[in-house]
Amino acid sequence: MILTEKPPVYLSVNGKDYPILTDFRAVLDYEAHMKQNASDREIVLAVYEMYKRDNGILKSDNFMAALEQLNWFVSCGEKPKSRPSNEALGINRNRPFDFEVDGGLIYSAFVQTYGIDLYEVEYMHWWKFNALLADISKECRFSKVMEYRTIDLKNKNLSKEQKKLYSALQSYYKIVEKRSQEEDDFIKALMEGRDPMKR
Repeated sequence: MILTEKPPVYLSVNGKDYPILTDFRAVLDYEAHMKQNASDREIVLAVYEMYKRDNGILKSDNFMAALEQLNWFVSCGEKPKSRPSNEALGINRNRPFDFEVDGGLIYSAFVQTYGIDLYEVEYMHWWKFNALLADISKECRFSKVMEYRTIDLKNKNLSKEQKKLYSALQSYYKIVEKRSQEEDDFIKALMEGRDPMKR
C-alpha cells in the first residue's frame, strides 16, 4: 500500500481502465466463488461481477489479463517477498485464518481494536480492510486463535505441557477444508471397502 496514492478503483486491462468493485465484501464474495472446485463458468461470472458486469472483460483477448489484474488487486498490490523459513519464525504450515470460518472472530476483533462495526460500515476498500486486519490487537481472541493454529510444536523452547496444550488447541481450532463431492465419494468408498476407482 502506497500512502501517497489512493488504493485503486480501476484496473488497466490491455491499455483500458475498467472500474471494479472494491468493497471488502465484494472481494470476499469473489474469493468464495474462486475456491478450488469452481467451474469455468463460476470463475467467468465471478470476474465479470468484479468488473461491474462490463462485457468488454469477457472478450477472449481481455479475460486472462483481467483475471491477472484481479489477482494483483486481491493481493493488495503486493509482490511475493522472500521471507525467513517457517522454522525460523517458529510457525508451522497451517493456515492462520479463514474468512468464512473466522467471520465472527474477525468482526469482534475490528470492534475491539478499532471500534469499527463491519456490518454497519457502508464501504471499506479491500486494501484498507487488509491493512487493518494485519494489525489487529494481540489481545483479541482472533489473534490468539491464529497463534494456536500456527505455533510450531517442534519448537524446542516449548515445555512438554505447552506442547500438549498447543496440540489440543490446534486440533480444536483447525480449519477444516471443504471437500468436493468427488473427494467425499472417494473417501466413502474406501471406508466401505469398495474400490474408489470403480464407478
